[in-house]
Amino acid sequence: MRPLEELAELITAHDEGTLEPLQTLELYGELIETGYCWELPGRYGRTALDFVGAGLLTPHGEITKAGLKASGEWPLDLEGI
Repeated sequence: MRPLEELAELITAHDEGTLEPLQTLELYGELIETGYCWELPGRYGRTALDFVGAGLLTPHGEITKAGLKASGEWPLDLEGI
């Protein structure tokens, strides 16, 4: 788990729109894992639930294969797995 200051910096970067798609999924995965997404303003929890509902993150905050594909991070040579 990241230090709280680093997590706050990532939240700020997300709010400013400067995170890459994979960084956004990593951030929300960590917010789910730590439970912070339920303590922050409601939009964070709603977004986390949207990512889980879309199959991009698991309910435990892990990035799924679909999440990696959506972020452009799934290696092409592993498509058949």
